[in-house]
Amino acid sequence: MTVEEAIVSTILANGTVNAITTRLHPQMLPQEPTYPAIVYSVISNMPDQTLQGPSGLAYARFRFDIIAETYGGAKALAAALKTALDGKSFTVSTYELRSIVALGDTDLYEDEIECHRVSSDFGVWHSA
Repeated sequence: MTVEEAIVSTILANGTVNAITTRLHPQMLPQEPTYPAIVYSVISNMPDQTLQGPSGLAYARFRFDIIAETYGGAKALAAALKTALDGKSFTVSTYELRSIVALGDTDLYEDEIECHRVSSDFGVWHSA
């Protein structure tokens, strides 16, 4: 299992997020998307090292672009995602998401698709 698969599985298992959308897409929206939707990207994923060598952990930064037709819809889904992940740890199958921390949000408007977007960054300590 990868850290991406573990995060997506965790989000889809959350009842609050799941009640709003089950549409999570890696890196980009499909050709004709349905909103609201979440697009996720791994910004970085670095193995942790100690003086004795690899620690068995890694630190990944994720960006979730929450896209909805209304500003309120985008903010509500962003809040649900933050509640589902921030400050939490999960074990998915045998894969450990040790610590998930919200790093910040940016609100944007997408003229081309006439939708609102909230970009939310999260840091994740996980099994290497």
